[in-house]
Amino acid sequence: MKYIIVIILIVVHYSLIGQNNSVRQQSLEMLQQADNMLRFGGDVERVLILYGDIIQSDPSSSEAYMKRANLLTRLGRTNEAMRDYNMSLTLNPKSAMIYDYRAKLKILQSDYEGALQDVDQALKFDPNNNLLLEEKAELYEQKNDPNQALIIYDSLLAHHPNDTFTYIRRALVYLNNRMYVESEKDIVKALSLCNKSSIAYNVLGLLNMETDKYLDAESNYSKAIEFNPEFPMAYFNRSIAKKYLGNLEGAVADLNKAIEIQSDLPNAYFNRAITKKMLGDMQGAKLDYDSAIYINKDFANAFLNRGFTKKMLGSYSDAINDYKMATMLMPENAKAHNSLGNIRVLFEDYREAIIDYTNAINIDNNYQMAYFNRGIARILSYNYKLGCEDLEQAIKLGCIKATEIKSLYCENH
Repeated sequence: MKYIIVIILIVVHYSLIGQNNSVRQQSLEMLQQADNMLRFGGDVERVLILYGDIIQSDPSSSEAYMKRANLLTRLGRTNEAMRDYNMSLTLNPKSAMIYDYRAKLKILQSDYEGALQDVDQALKFDPNNNLLLEEKAELYEQKNDPNQALIIYDSLLAHHPNDTFTYIRRALVYLNNRMYVESEKDIVKALSLCNKSSIAYNVLGLLNMETDKYLDAESNYSKAIEFNPEFPMAYFNRSIAKKYLGNLEGAVADLNKAIEIQSDLPNAYFNRAITKKMLGDMQGAKLDYDSAIYINKDFANAFLNRGFTKKMLGSYSDAINDYKMATMLMPENAKAHNSLGNIRVLFEDYREAIIDYTNAINIDNNYQMAYFNRGIARILSYNYKLGCEDLEQAIKLGCIKATEIKSLYCENH
């Protein structure tokens, strides 16, 4: 009897193994199907449903949770993605790849400390992964800890002394921390290893811009474009150099090319709008601000500048809405509050304008134009005493035109 029970247990055990293997095989096939659907542009919602079906049939599938999390991250559903990454790691707690994916999501959420902890965990399981080490260095940069980033890059270069990209990365750390001599040495080294590196020439151009060598910057950006004619950021950067050199038409041409290569660059539209405004093309500037905001709904400076452009075009009601958005997105920006006050004055809404100017002064108590503008608004609302006090403060801060206005309105008040 004892032997019969043993035999039954063995049979049951292998039967369960067979069932589990069958479920696992089915899960792998369904995961492959989901991968193919994404690869060939399938409906992402159907893919999400398929991942859900896989998880329901095989709750132990760490890979299904991970891949669903990847897709949810792409869709901007970050909270759901985080839950899936957490579950995936519960099922597979020694996966460097899953920790790395979760770290990237935490970076999107600006949780740099949490991302750094995940990268450290990933390195425990994959200690020789240079990409993880580079990611760790970049996180230290995000945390404003360049010394730790430099230590990592030094270590990487000690093991790989001919790695062009690591020299470029270290050069950028030096550049961002105004260590220009060290930055240039690394760029020169990178170019000695790869004399046609468009990225190295682009970084050299950035260094030239930081040291006010605009002609050199233009030349190095041109070299970057020569070696990679489809490099949108090189055109973008060269446009800035050209603008500094007074070549506004050339700047617009470069921004046109950058946008032609990559049409989803909000800063390219923004810079082109500013340049068009400098050329007097207000309508063209407005259209470019529209595009920048369409791509980035929270582009505060685009709202601020579009407000000014609409004001110049006579669209005052639309301008006030843009200025309101700018103050919402940049509540500590004194210029935004001052600009909102200016447009309210055009509607003779002096009470609200005074509040806006006061907000600007509370942010920057040396903002001479905010005192001048508040003084005018107070005088226009017949509060001469406080208005003249504001004009006096503006004069003390160096506002010359406040002297004339004060002599006109404050002599007898």
